[in-house]
Amino acid sequence: MMYPRRGGPFDRVIDATAARALDRVLIEDHGIPGIVLMEHAALGVARIALASTLEHGLDRVVVACGRGNNGGDGWAIARLLRDRVEVAVVSTGSPREGSDAATNARIAEGLDIEVIDAATPDAIEAATPRLEGALLVEIGRAHV
Repeated sequence: MMYPRRGGPFDRVIDATAARALDRVLIEDHGIPGIVLMEHAALGVARIALASTLEHGLDRVVVACGRGNNGGDGWAIARLLRDRVEVAVVSTGSPREGSDAATNARIAEGLDIEVIDAATPDAIEAATPRLEGALLVEIGRAHV
């Protein structure tokens, strides 16, 4: 289902069910690889995040990444932002090996993007001070 939005950084938002259906059609019927869709989603969110940092005078972005493909979007967002603002990833765990999310996580880690462990309550508590004064980007269900 689509929801019209006016005056924001985007024109329309689709819910999770519609997003999954759209992904399925684009991948299965049109042959667009999932990682290409992930990159395009990351480009859009990175553009919005950068505009938000400028609007609010922030110079740090923290991206919350779960273990699934939504987390893969987050890893790509972090990579795209790293040359423009200070960026860190709060990770709830490693993506499934061989997935598009794992590919994006490996690329981001290879670029020395800071990774904050959030796999346990103690890790989250220890990481909390690193989140202060940052724009927080959460994609999907990171459960941070």
